[in-house]
Amino acid sequence: MPNAHYIPRSQGGLGIEENVVTLCLDCHMRYDNGAGRERTKAEIKSYLEEIYPGWDESKLTYKKWGD
Repeated sequence: MPNAHYIPRSQGGLGIEENVVTLCLDCHMRYDNGAGRERTKAEIKSYLEEIYPGWDESKLTYKKWGD
């Protein structure tokens, strides 16, 4: 099963547990290629918020200058 990043690594997303979920190949392809991306992203966000109390999307991105 492939891992998917909530915030893609190509967009500065970190490779930490709070930014990664396991998706089946079909769901991962849909998520990466835009077909149904917003729905899948909302489902992933809801899941991550549920399993990581205090989950904060702003902490999932690399910040070079400590912004």
